[in-house]
Amino acid sequence: MQSWVGGKLRRGERGADENAGKLGDMTNTMLEKSRQATDKSATGGRKVREKAEDVASGVREPLDD
Repeated sequence: MQSWVGGKLRRGERGADENAGKLGDMTNTMLEKSRQATDKSATGGRKVREKAEDVASGVREPLDD
């Protein structure tokens, strides 16, 4: 999912680069910031998932009777 979103945003950034003037610059900047935010969010999600898997693996260990 992240690669799909990143690809779409990069494509938009390239298109905005071709537009002349301040509007193209502003569009490029906003798309770049959006891509950075999605990358950061995905990284955070991976960290949370990893922690949850670590906790879950500890729960599955058999208890000593």
